[in-house]
Amino acid sequence: MPTVTKVAIAVVESAGHVLVGTRPNGVPLAGKAEFPGGKCQPDETTRSCAVRECREETGLMVIPREHLVTTTREYEHGTVELDFWRCALSPDVADLSAPAEPFRWVPFSDLRYLDFPDANRKVLDLLLEQSSPRPEPDVELSRMIDQLTGAFRNARRPEHFTDYSHCDECAQHDRLLQSIDRDDLRLKHVGNPGWDPITFVSDDAYRYLLPGLARVMTRNPEQYFQEFLLHLRPERFAALSGDERRAVVGFLEGYRNRMARQITAQHGEWGTLFPRPQADSPLAEVDAWLSRFRCFEKG
Repeated sequence: MPTVTKVAIAVVESAGHVLVGTRPNGVPLAGKAEFPGGKCQPDETTRSCAVRECREETGLMVIPREHLVTTTREYEHGTVELDFWRCALSPDVADLSAPAEPFRWVPFSDLRYLDFPDANRKVLDLLLEQSSPRPEPDVELSRMIDQLTGAFRNARRPEHFTDYSHCDECAQHDRLLQSIDRDDLRLKHVGNPGWDPITFVSDDAYRYLLPGLARVMTRNPEQYFQEFLLHLRPERFAALSGDERRAVVGFLEGYRNRMARQITAQHGEWGTLFPRPQADSPLAEVDAWLSRFRCFEKG
């Protein structure tokens, strides 16, 4: 039976930097970058091992904060299981204290340029994703979504979202929508036109979900804008209350004006560098929808 060797790795962070060394000559993967770490002793947890190995290799005392990932590698001699632990310097150790060679402090952004062994790929992807700058919140969009959500505050979550007894597909869509809250809707849930649960929901379910669908659209306009308008069909719109209909129109008018400003900023005013909306453009689609609404309101 193949043996399993447990290895603990300390990913030590300090002031936007990570502790990284270089594997010495004469060992496998010589010259590759590495985090402090090594094999666990009998009955030693990977958490304790990460602390011990870091102290022995770098001279720095650390505190484990959280388990990051576990990766497994298969070799002829057996299986190696690597546990990566996010660690911080002990409170009595100053930020960026000098470690023993060959370890050094590397900025997070430089991790992508270092030559780590393949077994580190998963944790590197995670670290780079977490260290990427987050976009500034869009205050205008947040306000528009908040206003729309407020107008639908009385929309009750239905017990069932579809006619689940109709067919297997309806039942699957119902189970999916029951498993998530409308604020947690993502493109992966509703963005496949060939397997779209919103096509099958009841008017009451659509009313409950609409603010969440608007949020998905604003986050993924290129993928979901047309689907969002497609699902806002006349019979669903008519089933909304007057205040809800006005909130939907206000949301779409605001979003339409926002798109127009963005286009103007990029291409100039209508009739100069950029033509008026073409028949199949997003702006024209919103204008057509708003026109239908005005006809609906006039009766």
